[in-house]
Amino acid sequence: MSGAACSPTMVDEEELTAVEVRNRATLYLKLLGGEATVGETEKDVNEFLFGSLDVPLVNLETSLRNYEPSDVPFDISSVPKETKSQPLAEKKSTGKKSAGPTSAVSDPVSTVDASYEKLLSSIPEFADFGKLFKSSAPVELTEAETEYSVNVVKHIFDGHVVLQYNCTNTIPEQLLEQVIVFVDASKADEFLEVALKPLESLPYDSPGQTFVAFEKPEGVIATGKFSNILKFIVKEVTIGSWRSNFMRC
Repeated sequence: MSGAACSPTMVDEEELTAVEVRNRATLYLKLLGGEATVGETEKDVNEFLFGSLDVPLVNLETSLRNYEPSDVPFDISSVPKETKSQPLAEKKSTGKKSAGPTSAVSDPVSTVDASYEKLLSSIPEFADFGKLFKSSAPVELTEAETEYSVNVVKHIFDGHVVLQYNCTNTIPEQLLEQVIVFVDASKADEFLEVALKPLESLPYDSPGQTFVAFEKPEGVIATGKFSNILKFIVKEVTIGSWRSNFMRC
């Protein structure tokens, strides 16, 4: 008949661990619920939770970072008890801004492209719109394999929005003329179309731009949804005939 016996010391240690866990859980719940008694000062709580630590935390952190796992366990008594002050020269060097490309990151980045500003200012229809505030990144309106590719850039002024449609003709045998984008703003009630600048000619593989401008309320965040239809006249370069056409984008 086999049997098993437990060491009294092991039982005592297990009971002690269970009591300690229960006491800590009770204290945590009381602290979280704001039910700690007056006698339980912050010092008492920290002493109970973390115990006494006779070395500076910064030194302990440094020692733990430098500690490499080995057969010898980490010994907290090896941590120096005096903190080293950072040299003044080191403080100055760490606080000094670097003079490389990283310094440009902290500088405010302009959202106005000078080429856009120059292009828009040269168009008489937009002359009285004032200073350009912001230009968006190009947004593709057509798929990559489409015969006529179009993307749009939104230019924001104080009281106007200009939509710049960049168009490209990918068919060598065709010449597009009177290229415009019809913008359906029925779902953008706060915007009023005030100007339209067509693209007179769009030869093969020669990008061009057509513009539509809208007036918007000043000082108000205006939102809306626009639908776009590309309209143009097609001329066959080899035959010399032409026909009217349009494409939804």
